[in-house]
Amino acid sequence: MPANPPEVPLTRSRGRTRPGRDPRYRPPSGCRRRYGRRVMRRWARLGTITCLCATLAGCSGSVLPTVTVTVTVTGAPSTAQASAGGAVDWASVVDRSRGAVFRIQTTNCSSSAPGVVATGLAIDEHLLVTAAHVVEYQRGFQVSSDASGGEAHVLGFDPRTDVALLWLDTSADSTLSFAETPPKAGDQVAVLGFPQAATDLQAATGSVTSLDGTGTVTSDGGNIQREGMLVTDLATDPGYGGGPVLGSDGRVVGVASSQALAYSSSEGRVVPAQGTGYAVQPGEFADLLEQWRTNTSAVNTCDPDSVNHVIKNLDTAPAGAADALEALDAFWLAVNGADFAGAWRRLNARGQQVKGSFERWSAKMAGAQYSDGYLETARASGSSGSATVVVNLTESTSAGETRCRVWRLTYALTNESGQWLVGPFSGRSIGRC
Repeated sequence: MPANPPEVPLTRSRGRTRPGRDPRYRPPSGCRRRYGRRVMRRWARLGTITCLCATLAGCSGSVLPTVTVTVTVTGAPSTAQASAGGAVDWASVVDRSRGAVFRIQTTNCSSSAPGVVATGLAIDEHLLVTAAHVVEYQRGFQVSSDASGGEAHVLGFDPRTDVALLWLDTSADSTLSFAETPPKAGDQVAVLGFPQAATDLQAATGSVTSLDGTGTVTSDGGNIQREGMLVTDLATDPGYGGGPVLGSDGRVVGVASSQALAYSSSEGRVVPAQGTGYAVQPGEFADLLEQWRTNTSAVNTCDPDSVNHVIKNLDTAPAGAADALEALDAFWLAVNGADFAGAWRRLNARGQQVKGSFERWSAKMAGAQYSDGYLETARASGSSGSATVVVNLTESTSAGETRCRVWRLTYALTNESGQWLVGPFSGRSIGRC
C-alpha cells in the first residue's frame, strides 16, 4: 500500500492555505478559536447503550432501500412532507445549510481499489468535519460545495469515534453549528449529503429513535464497537457518511456514521437493514476537535498507525536512531494517556532526578498533551543518543484554562540493558500553537 506524501505543515500564501515547510506555522485565528465548548460539555454528559450491528454509511457500495421522506435538492429544493409530530419546512432548512455541506471525493491509498464519495460539514471558515471511515486509507481529498471547491488536508481522525477534522484550502461559504441540547426520541431530523456518488446535494428525513445506540462497525481497520450513538430511522445510503444530521432548527445533532445490518433469508447473507441509521453525537468528539484544531501539519491517512504517534515523521529517523526515537515518542504518549507511572518508568535515573518527586511531576503534568511533533535531528551511537523535536504542548493553567505553545526540545537518550530511556532535556518555547 503506497504511503501518503510526506506530512507537511499548512502555510498561507496569497490568502490561500497550501503545504509548506515551517512546523511553527500558526493557523489563522479562526482555526484556533474554541468552537462551542459550552455546547460540547452539555452534550458530553449524555450517552450509552443498546446493541445492534452496523456497517459504514460512506464506503459501502450496496444500495440501501429508501425509507421515510426523501428530499432531492437540485437547485431550489422541494418542500419536505412532515412526519409525526408536526410539519417541518425541510426545504428551507436544507437551503440554509447547503453552503456548509461539502462533497468529498477521495483516492484510495491502494492503486487497485477505488476511492469514495462522502460528505463533510463546515464548522469554521477552513475546518471541515467528516467521518473517520471516509479518510482512513484514503488520500487526495477533493472537496466541493455549491459555492466553493478545492483540496483538503486531514488534521486528525479517530476510527474509534468515527470522526475526522480536515483543513480546507478554500473558504466555506457558510458554517453549521451544533445543537445546544440533544434531540429527544421522536424528534424529526434530516441527513444531508451525496448518496450513491450524487453530484447534487440531497437530503433524507426521518426521526430519532434512540440516544444510546451501540453499533459494531466494520471498516478497513477492523471491527470497532461504539456506544452512545444517535439512532434514527433515516435511510443513510452510502455517500451520506460524514454528513450532518440536522434538527428541525438546522443545528447539527450528529455526524452520519453507519447503517444497521440484518440477515436476509432471501439473499442468504447479512445486508443493510431498512431505516436504522447511526450518527456520532457532538459530545463524543468535542475534545478531539479541540486537540486537532491546533495541529499544523497533515496526518498520514494511508498509515493510520502513524496517527498514534506524537512524532509524525518517525520514518525519517536516521539509521540506528529509530529505537531511541520510539522511546521518546512512547514517553509522550504515556503522558497524553495520563499513564504517569508508565511514563516515569521510561525515564532514566537522571531524567527522574531533574523532575523531582513522581507525585509532584505527575500532578504538574495532569491534563498535558503533546502533539504534532516534528523531528529535526537525531543521533544514536552505542549507549547514548539525542533528539531535537519541535512539538506542541498543551497544559492547564492555574486559572483552569488551557494554553498551547510550540517548543523546540533536545532530549538526551540512553540505552540501558537494551532499553532506550529518556533523560533530561533543554529547549525553549518558539511560539504559540
